[in-house]
Amino acid sequence: MRVIEASTLPAHPVGQFGSVGFFVALAGAAVHAVVARLEPGGRIGRHPAVVDQALVVLAGDAVVSGHDDVRVEASVGQVVIWTAGEDHETHTSHGLTALILEAEGLGDAFVAEGPRS
Repeated sequence: MRVIEASTLPAHPVGQFGSVGFFVALAGAAVHAVVARLEPGGRIGRHPAVVDQALVVLAGDAVVSGHDDVRVEASVGQVVIWTAGEDHETHTSHGLTALILEAEGLGDAFVAEGPRS
C-alpha cells in the first residue's frame, strides 16, 4: 500500500477551451470508477484487490491498511494505492466520501515524480 499527495502526481497542462491552471494526472487506462460513501463508523471489509486500486479521499477521514495490516490515516487530497491481489480495508470514524478507481497497471500510473508541471 502507498499513500501519496495528489498534488505531487505528474501532470500535464491542458489549455483547450480557454482552460487556465488546469492539469491532468492520469490518462489512457481503461478504468472502472465508483464514488463510495461510508457513514460514520463505517467500514469496507478486508478483501483482495482484483486489479490495482486507488482510493481518492474526497471528504471525511479514512484509516486504511494493506497486506501488512498496518493502519494509516488518509485525508482529503491523498490517494491510497493497493496492488492487484493485495488484501486491504478502509475504516472511517466521521464518515468518508471517496472516488475508487480500478484498472490494470493503475499503481504504476500514480508514481510521484516531483512537483507537477
